[in-house]
Amino acid sequence: MDGDEGEALGNEILAQMRTHQRESWTWADIVLDAKTGANVVAFSSGMGDGLYSSFCGYDADGELACIATDFQCEEWSPAVRPTSTTKPPARQWWKFWG
Repeated sequence: MDGDEGEALGNEILAQMRTHQRESWTWADIVLDAKTGANVVAFSSGMGDGLYSSFCGYDADGELACIATDFQCEEWSPAVRPTSTTKPPARQWWKFWG
């Protein structure tokens, strides 16, 4: 994706977010590739600007199956806290699309 395509995608996301605006939140779901169904989802957190960790889940074949975002609303239990010793996936999530 070149700079112009990236800017166009950003504009499309913002336009769709304005369409889906609710009282305190908004979202967008943009299909990037109709053949594969690859998409990008954007949403407001409702908690202001900030950075939130996202975690990827992979199936038995090492394919991306889900993404979960931690909005820091609850404390992590030590039993489920992610660790840096987790085996890395076969493909990184950002390498799935062009």
